[in-house]
Amino acid sequence: MAMAMYPGIQAKAQAEIDGTIGSRLPRISDWDSLSYVRCVMKEVLRWKLTLPLAVPHACTQDDMYKGYYIPKGAIVIGNSWAISNNPAVYPDPDRFDPDRFLDPAVPDAPAFGYGRRICPGIHHADATMFLTMASIISVFNIRPPVDVEGRPRPMKADIAMDEAVSSIASSFLGTLAAPTNSTLFPRQLAQVITKCTVPNTVALTFDDGPYLYTYEISERILQAGGKATFFVNGNNYQCIYHPDNVNRIKYLYEKGHQIGSHTWGHKDLTTLTWDQVHDEMWRVEQALMRIIGANPAYMRPPFGKYNDNVLRASAVRGQKVAIWDFDSGDSAGISAAASKGRYDDVTARRPSNILTLNHETYEPTAYTDILPHAIAKLQAAGYRMVTLSECLGESPAAAYQSQGPPATGSWSC
Repeated sequence: MAMAMYPGIQAKAQAEIDGTIGSRLPRISDWDSLSYVRCVMKEVLRWKLTLPLAVPHACTQDDMYKGYYIPKGAIVIGNSWAISNNPAVYPDPDRFDPDRFLDPAVPDAPAFGYGRRICPGIHHADATMFLTMASIISVFNIRPPVDVEGRPRPMKADIAMDEAVSSIASSFLGTLAAPTNSTLFPRQLAQVITKCTVPNTVALTFDDGPYLYTYEISERILQAGGKATFFVNGNNYQCIYHPDNVNRIKYLYEKGHQIGSHTWGHKDLTTLTWDQVHDEMWRVEQALMRIIGANPAYMRPPFGKYNDNVLRASAVRGQKVAIWDFDSGDSAGISAAASKGRYDDVTARRPSNILTLNHETYEPTAYTDILPHAIAKLQAAGYRMVTLSECLGESPAAAYQSQGPPATGSWSC
């Protein structure tokens, strides 16, 4: 349930497994090296405690505890739920956050009891859960269940927990508990998108922002009745957390443009290790979740370069890799006239659809030359300017793996 609701956390755990042990299945000897997986396990036990109340016990003699008189024979029931949701110990306890257990001072939740009455099989249970969780995460992507039309069903923690408890109860009663939709999908290479599929559409995409010309690009496209897709970096031309860039990202999102990942520092991902690739991806995803509350479903690798390592990492992160079938050439140093000539050529050939590559960091592209010319040519040829997800026949919501409220605070690169 937690992994389906929080794909970014699932991806982080998978990255640790892949980067530490490679393609083999986890072993109990990996306990110390898979520290984040253990944090996930601890948070699962804390976040939705299986037994919210401890097993009742009776006092064998009169007792005083912190000023309370407890007579002999009184039934004492520990409130494990209250302990696990104590905000003084676990800030924002309703939030699923394995990172809280990276601090060794944070105590484990009392899933197995406490004191002298703690479960004697706790170590066996921990080892079994560790191997089970780590093995499932290493082999599968866990996603929300889907409805009859294949659309993800919204998940809420309380509802999902109720369904899980009902399923367990059915199993104990001898009834086969068979969910209508599996949430386990074998891990594989990410899908590479090189062209649109919907006829008469064009996806205008812009890389390397946010930058000085974000507003101008957006307004020109909006005034023409279209939408665009912006693949943003975290720290390329300027830090994404700069107030101006935060405002640009929020503006694009509010206007209905699609925002995708272009990684953190615009590095050639094919030259990086597994861990370095995930770091480049994770940091910009984290920034977007902080700024707009959305985790992008599409990633464009810098320079359009990728290999199997990059595709595996993208798949782990639940993302598709977006390339293009038309390059305006604006980043290659060609003149504005040459870029306009490329738009003249493609509209004259009139393919069914076009997936473009542009860069919002070039002033001629932004508003002095190329974009106005491109919009006029594309509209005259009968193309609709839509987002990448829409040109693939998906709903606008499919642009993101998850959407929720943004975070509050300030951050730096």
